[in-house]
Parts: sequence; C-alpha cells; structure tokens
Amino acid sequence: MKKSLPDDFYFSQHALNLFKQCPLKFRFRYLDGFFWPGSWGQTAESQKLIDQGKKFHKLANRYYSRGWIPEKTGKNKQLVKWFSRLTNFCPYQEQGSYKPEYELRLNVMELKLMAKYDLIFIDHSRSHLIIYDWKTGKRPPEYKKMSGNLQTSVYLLVMARAVNEYFVQAGDITLDSLKLCYWNPRHPKRDINIDYDMKRYSRDKEKISNLISQIREYSYEDFKINKKQKKCTDCRFQAVCGPRKNS
Repeated sequence: MKKSLPDDFYFSQHALNLFKQCPLKFRFRYLDGFFWPGSWGQTAESQKLIDQGKKFHKLANRYYSRGWIPEKTGKNKQLVKWFSRLTNFCPYQEQGSYKPEYELRLNVMELKLMAKYDLIFIDHSRSHLIIYDWKTGKRPPEYKKMSGNLQTSVYLLVMARAVNEYFVQAGDITLDSLKLCYWNPRHPKRDINIDYDMKRYSRDKEKISNLISQIREYSYEDFKINKKQKKCTDCRFQAVCGPRKNS
C-alpha cells in the first residue's frame, strides 16, 4: 500500500532539501517516521560547532526580543566576540519591529509551506522588510550558492505571500521591498544580501510547486540504491536502507 503525506503536512526547506538529496531519506523521515537525534554520527568537533551555533542563535534571539545585552557569557570568548560583531552589524533599534525565531505557514492551493526565520526586521519608515539568517559554519556564505538554494526560495516566497496578512503594522510592503540577508559572525564583513521582485517570485513559485508535485507523485519502488556512493556511506538511515523492495 502506497503511503502518502498527511493532509496537515507543511513542507519546510529542510524537507524539500532532504528529498533532493535522496528520496528515500525523505520517505524514511516523513512517511515512515524514522528519526535520529541531530547528534547521531557527529564527531566531537562537529558537535562542538553545532552547539556553539545554537548558543549564538539563543543570544541573538534574546537580544532582538527586547534589546537585551547579556552581562556575562561565561568563559566562551568566541561567543563574546560573535555577539559583539552581531550588535555592530545589526544594532537593535527602538523604532523598528523585530520578530526573532518567527515561524510562518503558507497554505495556498497546492503550496503548503513553512518557514522559521532567525530574525524578521520591519523598517516602518521605508516600508521595508529584511529577513536575517545566521550562519555559523567555518566557510563564509557565497552569493551564487545562497541565491539559488531552496532555503532562499522558500523563505522569500512564504514572506511575499504572508507579509501584509501577518504583519498589519508593516503596511503596504511590495515584493521589491523584501530582502534576505545571510550573515556569519566568523566573517562579519561578508554578508550576502538577496533582493526580491516579481520575476524571482514567479520563478520560485514554479520551482517549489514542481518539486512538491514530484514528491507527491514519486514512486519509491523505482528508486535504485547505490550504497557505494559517499552520501550512502555517511547516511544515518543505513540501518534501514538496503537492496530490498520498498513497500
């Protein structure tokens, strides 16, 4: 019997990316319900980087919730430096509206999407809205890669459809008044800014609609497993994946 996604399923950029990486990963996670903690299979160094990133996101959330500046951040000198760079890059302003760690859901015909934003800033004086996404990896973000990825498409598309419904105080914000900014405290002067317009909106809508249709219609029985690939060797679903019939 073919399994299908529940009616209340909303596609996140993570879910869409998982399907593009490997349809079976998507099936195991969202259809079969297999789940492993994020720490599974991580080296000690990798886990340390992940934990540091979480601490930074937590600090940013507190800061933009009410302009809060911590008196102490323990002995974590790197975190102190990152937070200082953040407040210099994007200082809290009383006249703006901040929405840290904010989730939006879009349900329009076949488009059921969700996006959780690190920070949304509304500039009332210019009727502009900026989405900020914090990256803490060792490599600086690159414009070509970030501009074309699914996270950018989902984040901007959801915001474009929802902005004047969810944020009444935003006023009449048009597509060309939206911007997405990727910023990494390791590389504070290499922020990536992606503008929006009707052309990009139409392209993103078509791309995501086609991908969702592909996911809903996909036949997992036809998927050919090749465990010699590196992505299979490192996959957390190895234990349940094999050369068997996918029922």
